Amino acid sequence: MENPNLANFITSEEYKIFDFSFFTVVPKSLFLKPLYTIIFFTVFLLMIFIVISYFVSRYITNRITVSLRKLSENMKKFEKKEFKNINVDGFEDEIKTFLKVYNDVANELERYVENTELIIKNKTREIEIKNEKLRELSIKDELTGLYNRRFFNESFPKDCSLAFREKMYVNFAIIDLDDFKVINDTYGHQAGDECLRVFSKMFKESFHRESDKYFRYGGEEFVVYYISKEKTNFFEKLEKFRKEVERHILEYNGEKITFTISIGVVEEKQETSRYQDIISKADKNLYIAKNKGKNIVV
Repeated sequence: MENPNLANFITSEEYKIFDFSFFTVVPKSLFLKPLYTIIFFTVFLLMIFIVISYFVSRYITNRITVSLRKLSENMKKFEKKEFKNINVDGFEDEIKTFLKVYNDVANELERYVENTELIIKNKTREIEIKNEKLRELSIKDELTGLYNRRFFNESFPKDCSLAFREKMYVNFAIIDLDDFKVINDTYGHQAGDECLRVFSKMFKESFHRESDKYFRYGGEEFVVYYISKEKTNFFEKLEKFRKEVERHILEYNGEKITFTISIGVVEEKQETSRYQDIISKADKNLYIAKNKGKNIVV
């Protein structure tokens, strides 16, 4: 057979005997049919494997996702700086392991935050106490323990403004120790300081109500005032105090020291917001008391 058409056949190697060529031929359709069947079943099995893998992965993913969502919902409930333990029941083993580590860290952080907050609270209180002490030192007179001129300048204008708004009385007095220079020159400055301390103690004992405000105005001058809705017996109280000071005898280094005070008083309803007017009137009355012979309330 010359030039046979072998396109539809699968042939073996060519063998020549004399002038003849020999082949083993199999039709392609007969050879490929089993191969097609194998490929089909292989593809079919592969598709089944893919489908099974998909559903298995979805199942596993869903189990893990549910745990993570549950974990996320638990953690969203926490407030800022709050570290609460999460119950591990109902979670997958992998998440349980994570939660156990988380709970250990949360407990440690909670202890740390509590300790830190306690330290901050204590330090803040210490600072507040120190600031209060500094404030007291800045507004009190060291020698007498009374409030100083600086605090008077802060307090009196505010109280006068309140009295003006509410149409209240301002009861105001400037007190001056008579001839204080003579005491210093005769008995010494330390004796003079003792006189100021003794006077200040008597001053606080006489004007001890919550509404009474008293100050060392400067040197041997002192101020006391309060505001009231009605007219009071302020003048009579000052007169009584003047007599107590006059009767008092201070014993210092074997010496018996007596001293007196002169007082300028203002008792009037506040008709203006100018607090300086009150001070000026009281100062003028004090000047009158000095000119009238001292040891007097004007």
